[in-house]
Amino acid sequence: MDILNSFKGQSFNKSGAFANNYKTSINYIDNDIKRLTELGFTNVHPANQKEDQKGGDYRGKDFTGRPVYIDVKRREKGCSRYWKSGMPELAVEFESVCEGGKYNIKEPRIGWSFDDKKITDWIVYLFDQSDYNDAFIFEFRLFRQTMKKFKNDLLKRYPLKKQDSGEWESSAMFVPFCAIYDYFDILHA
Repeated sequence: MDILNSFKGQSFNKSGAFANNYKTSINYIDNDIKRLTELGFTNVHPANQKEDQKGGDYRGKDFTGRPVYIDVKRREKGCSRYWKSGMPELAVEFESVCEGGKYNIKEPRIGWSFDDKKITDWIVYLFDQSDYNDAFIFEFRLFRQTMKKFKNDLLKRYPLKKQDSGEWESSAMFVPFCAIYDYFDILHA
């Protein structure tokens, strides 16, 4: 298992940035596995690089014992200071790579929230426990279906924010968790 290639969310350049982030990535992996196990997943371990690129940060077994891919959406410590309603906000990514922008990208990529090609079975939102002690778990197929159904409403209610990786820009919005549950209730009632 190549644990270094399993760390998602970093773009490491040739100048050695990877070495500077090694300890941080191992700490994230250890913490993620601990939290996922506490949530009821078993046999959790980092996915390989190919699986990671398709949306599976970790492999494990879910509550039924079925083998699954888990995508962890981790928010940094201190994120709660940005929560407009005082409630945890969950990222909904519209574009993982935006067209044009400051990097003049020619080929945009759809965000994970809407991507039918992802192998993800479960999405788990984790927060630093100083911001919020619990996690949010969604079955990905239902999450994606719900986000697609309410995409236009989401765009009216929540601003898209660009994030800069240093090589491309992505766009996401941050939606209070209760609004996501409301969309689920409407669609799946």
